[in-house]
Amino acid sequence: MLASGPRAGGAPLHDLYLRLTVDLQLTIVDAEAVSDAVPYPGHCDTIAPDYKQQLVGLNLMKGFRHELKQRLAGTAGCTHLTELAQILPTAAVQAFANDVWSTNDAAAETQGVPRQKPFQLDKCHALRTDGGAVAQFYPRWVAKAAPGSA
Repeated sequence: MLASGPRAGGAPLHDLYLRLTVDLQLTIVDAEAVSDAVPYPGHCDTIAPDYKQQLVGLNLMKGFRHELKQRLAGTAGCTHLTELAQILPTAAVQAFANDVWSTNDAAAETQGVPRQKPFQLDKCHALRTDGGAVAQFYPRWVAKAAPGSA
């Protein structure tokens, strides 16, 4: 049992969200922390405004994790929201790669950029070069089976 009292079966102990708006340079232009379920209602759920204040202006690619810890570690933040925030650079790179960096062969050619394998390929299950997503969205980079294998 929690110090704050019993919970109904199936009720979440934590139900937290961290929503960010970033620009094309991956700088945070807006942030919203939401704590829909917490172990200490009226206490845990009062930290949300601090996340907006401390995250807006940070760049996800330039010292973000260090700044996050400096600004929101310990009693300055919520342990769970701060830990959740640590994955934001990786999530943003995966989600917005083509918007921030050209990963399209045709676009690269018109920009005079040498065609190189997009950096996000083979960095996660969905974007493995022997998988369907790469076959559909990055066909040039599909891993070919070695002759005689199958």
